[in-house]
Amino acid sequence: RYLDLFRLYGHREIKGRSRAVQRLKEMIIKAAPVDDVRVMILGESGTGKESVAVHLHLNSPRWNQTFLSFNCASSNPGLLEATLLACSGTLFLDEIGDLPLESQGVLLRILEEKRLLPLGGTSEVEVNVRLITATNKNLWKMAKEGTFREDLLFRLQEFTVTTVPLREMMEDVAEIADALWRGRKGVPLPDGADEVLMTYSWPGNVRELSNFLKYADVMGHGNWRDVLSRYLENRGTEEKTGGE
Repeated sequence: RYLDLFRLYGHREIKGRSRAVQRLKEMIIKAAPVDDVRVMILGESGTGKESVAVHLHLNSPRWNQTFLSFNCASSNPGLLEATLLACSGTLFLDEIGDLPLESQGVLLRILEEKRLLPLGGTSEVEVNVRLITATNKNLWKMAKEGTFREDLLFRLQEFTVTTVPLREMMEDVAEIADALWRGRKGVPLPDGADEVLMTYSWPGNVRELSNFLKYADVMGHGNWRDVLSRYLENRGTEEKTGGE
């Protein structure tokens, strides 16, 4: 059953053997079983925050219940309330920094009362869900600016897990790329490709690395250095790769 759920959520492995990745896994194992603690995942775009949320869920007491992902950028109070009612397992609020102020007030009230009145209902219903949030924004700065409620932030950030940008775990690039390539092609990453991949810092993190591997597959991945150069030209990036 656990393996079935893992496949359902897209085989979201957290690859890497660097100390930074090991620390991340340790934090997940610490936080996951403590069901009444709300976890906020911090990190740059493309660093796998939803994968961390999935692992928190699958290692929690709610592992065999629903996992729902909700993008706060497209939310309204009614949709947020309906989602909270629909989920009895783990609700992952992605991009929590984009949650409108009105919806922030609704969420704060629900967290305080642990109940809400369904649309068209006549009596309140108990809300029983574990909340995990994620952001790439500085919410404390936003709170000082008045664009994010400080009282809500205190309730959401009871425990923090921080993802690792790829440039800080370059020793893991080959393993991560090999896993992505195997997942796409069913075969190992071609010889010599990892050396080329190590010459670029991947500012878009694992998401950018994944996109490049798809590009390389389409291009035929004959000369990986040429393919990477063409990819960077198409992106209009000014960053140069290392090596000759």
